[in-house]
Amino acid sequence: MYDNGDIYEGYWRDGMPHFEGKYTYNNGDVYEGKLRKFDAQGYGTYTFADGTVYEGEFVDDMFNGQGTITYYNGDVLKGQFVDDLIHGKGVLYWEDGSTYEGEFTDGKMEGYGTYKSIDGEVYKGNYKDGVYSGYGEYLFGDGVRTYKGQFQDGMPYGQGKYELADGSYYEGTFNETVWDLVGYHMTKNWVDMKIGQWVNGAHTIEQKWSKEDMLRCSKEYQINSYDFKKCLVTSIDQSVTGLLFSNYN
Repeated sequence: MYDNGDIYEGYWRDGMPHFEGKYTYNNGDVYEGKLRKFDAQGYGTYTFADGTVYEGEFVDDMFNGQGTITYYNGDVLKGQFVDDLIHGKGVLYWEDGSTYEGEFTDGKMEGYGTYKSIDGEVYKGNYKDGVYSGYGEYLFGDGVRTYKGQFQDGMPYGQGKYELADGSYYEGTFNETVWDLVGYHMTKNWVDMKIGQWVNGAHTIEQKWSKEDMLRCSKEYQINSYDFKKCLVTSIDQSVTGLLFSNYN
């Protein structure tokens, strides 16, 4: 036992802990594994006083290399560690069964990854500082509704498309939620179209285009052997403009 209350049990070399042993710190933390002098070096297990456990590779007394952290609350983090932080490819398993698999930077989810919740929600896309950021695709818990587009600070923000269970969708510029946007709403099979602005789900600027309106489009395209027509449509007050494709002949 050392004067500060630390305890070492194991091999020695030149009066120093060496090769392999168990070091119990005065704060309740315990390291057991490979050692070089007083530093963890190689494979080992570090158990924190709160019950959190890291098992894996150490370099210069820090988590470096492949390792697994099992947190006291049941969460599990596996992957590549650099200087005590996960960095690179990894997987995070939450205690409730949700998972994240993808890239980490300096201990945070950052880069491309996939999140799956126990409620059926799935997000595939880019992360920054641990939240959805950049382009991503989100499947709602009902397994049907989707949002595909830009995210910022974990919320839809920028260009995107929100598709509902009945096949209709909203497409345009989103602002913080899938219900605040400037763009257009198209029903299934292109029966009719609304263009305008929605705030908290309410259509505040409205103009409808029917099937007959769409048939008067001026420019035709051939896509996958179907006749497509293209229209440029504008709301009544000229504040919102959208581009519309129709497969009616």
